[in-house]
Order: sequence, then structure tokens, then C-alpha cells
Amino acid sequence: MRKTLYFIMAVAAAAGVLAGCGKEPLPDSGGNGSGTGEPDTDNPAVEEPVYSIGDWYEKGFLKGVVFNVDETGEHGYIMATDEIVTVWSYVNENVMYGMPAPNGDYNCALIREMDNWNDNYPGFAWADSKNVLGLNNWYVPSSQEMALIYAAFKGHVPDGAEDENAIVSSRAEGSSGMTEEECMAWFNSCLTSHGGVPLDDVLYWTSGELGPQIAYAFDMATGTNTLEQEKIYKTKEYPFRAISRF
Repeated sequence: MRKTLYFIMAVAAAAGVLAGCGKEPLPDSGGNGSGTGEPDTDNPAVEEPVYSIGDWYEKGFLKGVVFNVDETGEHGYIMATDEIVTVWSYVNENVMYGMPAPNGDYNCALIREMDNWNDNYPGFAWADSKNVLGLNNWYVPSSQEMALIYAAFKGHVPDGAEDENAIVSSRAEGSSGMTEEECMAWFNSCLTSHGGVPLDDVLYWTSGELGPQIAYAFDMATGTNTLEQEKIYKTKEYPFRAISRF
């Protein structure tokens, strides 16, 4: 009987200890896992880098020269350093029915829906070949995006632009106060210093289509699309550039 009583008392005591452990408050982690409540000075918040025109951008598979940034400097556009000179298309067919989008990635998506587009649209295939792991970062710019490149290259928006604020183009400190010729040389040095091909005052293909036989070609000398029909047939060979957002 006495042994039974001792056993019951021991079980009750053990239950009390276990109950007490369950009520023990957890220490305050304080955000750094040390339980001291002190801020984590070993892992401060990482700030996004700020870019300006002419800077070199390199993050993951994206590498290029910045040609446009937003007001924060954290987002914008980069341009690949190389180019390809080829036709807009080897076939005459309607892709956009004369109504291209102002964002080139949408126009390029329409191109990729066409039969045998890799063979028939070599400039677009070249830009798309820069994409890896199923990403669609790189594309052929629209006329509006070519105007952003022009603004970075020349140091000002195209003449006759309706609203300079419509083109967000924060000029780099390194190009401040330069003449147009000096700015062109400076921006090209940003390309060539990374082994790139410089820009020139020539026609560049955009991703925009005018019709089955013609497409928009951007004149880097004037900052506008050329409307001379003999110059905009899709079988003409002009340079293509590739751009990406970041």
C-alpha cells in the first residue's frame, strides 16, 4: 500500500514539472535570432543600386549599357553592346496590321507566333537568342524605345517631341554640359569600353510593322522614323539592336 502511494505521488510531481515547462515563455527573438532583442547589425537591409545613363549593368544573365532610368534610378532599360545587320523579314505577311505597340516586347511576341519565324525574321531571332532559361528579357525596341536610345546617344530628346517629360531620360552626370557631338562620343565610349559596337547616324530597324511589305525604320540622325517608302521595305538590311528592362 505504501509503495502504491509513493508511486502516485511521484507521477503527480512529474506531471507538475511537465506542466511548468509548458508555461515557460519563449525568449524574444529581437529579429536576429539571438533572443537579446538587439537589432541585427550583421545583416543590414540591402539597398538597390542606383543607375544613370552610360552605366554598365550586370545582374545574372542581363548585361548591357544603361540608356534610360526612372526617377529612382533603380529601374530602366539597358542595351546589348552588339548588333546585327539583316533584313526585317524575308516574307511579306501581316503581323501587326500597321498597328504596332509602343513596347517592343509585345511586338516581338507577335513575331514569335508566325510560322517559321526563326528563319523568316532573323533580326528578331538574333535578339531572342540572348534569352536563356525560358526568359524573355531581350527584344527588339519599338520606335518609342528607339527614341529613348536617341536621347541617351544625343543628350536630348528628338527635335519636335511634343513633351520632353514623356521620355524619362535622366542624363548621366558624366555627360552634363556636353555638346551633341561630345555626348555621342561619350555614350559610344560606354559601349566600346565593353567591347561593343558604337551607334551611328544611320537607319535602325524597329520592331514595328507598317504593312505586309514595309516596317518602321528609325533614323538615328533625326530621332524619327523615316517615311521614305523605298527605304522601309522589309527586305532592306539595317542594324538591329536588342534591349531589356531592369
